[in-house]
Amino acid sequence: GLFVDGELSWLTDGGWSISMTMIPDQMVGNLVAQHNRLGVSLHSTDVVHNEENVFIRRFTVSNDRPETRTIKLFISQQFRIFESRRGDTALYDPRVKAIIHYKGDTTLLVNARTGNEPFSEFNIGLFGIEGKEGTYHDAFDGVLERNPIEHGSVDSVIGLTFTIPPHSSQMAHYWIACAHTIPEVHALDEYVLRETPDRLIASTEAYWQAWI
Repeated sequence: GLFVDGELSWLTDGGWSISMTMIPDQMVGNLVAQHNRLGVSLHSTDVVHNEENVFIRRFTVSNDRPETRTIKLFISQQFRIFESRRGDTALYDPRVKAIIHYKGDTTLLVNARTGNEPFSEFNIGLFGIEGKEGTYHDAFDGVLERNPIEHGSVDSVIGLTFTIPPHSSQMAHYWIACAHTIPEVHALDEYVLRETPDRLIASTEAYWQAWI
């Protein structure tokens, strides 16, 4: 979702015009979403890396108005590990400045960057139990509460902030690393940061072009 001019709109809201396609011959997902009333648009390029267990998404956030604006990108995660809501843990790991969800031998690390800057806001909470619909509700005022850990039916939200000039765009990268243990997802996170998300997206595109 995007927060701008005091209002948050998730892509599931009715105000977006959304196109979802696959880039031909590349096995790459392509999403374009435009919100005319808010004067913003969002583009994402999505790949699953051809060698490592990492999903990578490159966001382009655009300001379609003639004035400079502060725009926040919020991303919500609601995993159902083993198709069950029970026994999950989610935490903010300050060692790697990322969110980690885990249960048993399944661990998911969520990270995002604008350039070299890590995501600036986060919150971890509950959904689907105790009357709670999801932590994504915390984003409606544009500020996340930074709860660092939760157990049970857990979800998480992260936030990135942009100052975008008139009729201009800025990029961000988001990834989910999957492994059995926390040290293993730490290693995958280091791999993404070392190789850079853009290089991994390009190498995945080239792999599938050659394969096809």
